[in-house]
Amino acid sequence: VLILDECHTIGSDKFQAVLDVSHQAVLGLSATPDRDEPGAEAEETEGPDEDETAPYQEIQPSALDRMGGKIYSYSLADALRDGILARFIIEHYGLPLTNDERAKYQQQTRAIRDVESHLKIRSRGQPLFQFAMKLAKSANNPDRDAAKYVQLVSERKELLWRCAARRLALGALIDSSLARDPDARILVFHERIEEINTLFVELRARV
Repeated sequence: VLILDECHTIGSDKFQAVLDVSHQAVLGLSATPDRDEPGAEAEETEGPDEDETAPYQEIQPSALDRMGGKIYSYSLADALRDGILARFIIEHYGLPLTNDERAKYQQQTRAIRDVESHLKIRSRGQPLFQFAMKLAKSANNPDRDAAKYVQLVSERKELLWRCAARRLALGALIDSSLARDPDARILVFHERIEEINTLFVELRARV
């Protein structure tokens, strides 16, 4: 039996090669089997929330067929019902950008839309970001417009991930949690390892 963890990566040509290994049966495991990169619609509102440099791609039908199709799904609702996960509350916080951050964000957004207008026509309805990634990473002839689009989106996301207000908000949330429960155990997720390491050092120095 060939067992593929994180099998959503099988959508790329590079990872599909693993299916050529001799096997009698295949079992794919994934928490995000239908994962896709954000398209233009997300870009025009609050921006994408996935790392476009990661090797994840939407599972292509041909690859999914080669694995035999989806045989079982266990949803978040199922896990909550069965007591596998703790109950949780989701709260969203809107954070302001500094004047310099906002000016840079608007500049990047204008540049993204300029390149985006050309790519939209060529994509013919395909998810725009995934289409641009494919063109930008073409080994034979990387597309300059697509590469520029991917770079600009990446730079704009970096700006949002590193904005000053996020650090202040995180500190305030941690202070609030510890005020309610001094023994609280807090887990913080971030898009960039180096950024969370910096935040950790800063927060630890406050203790």
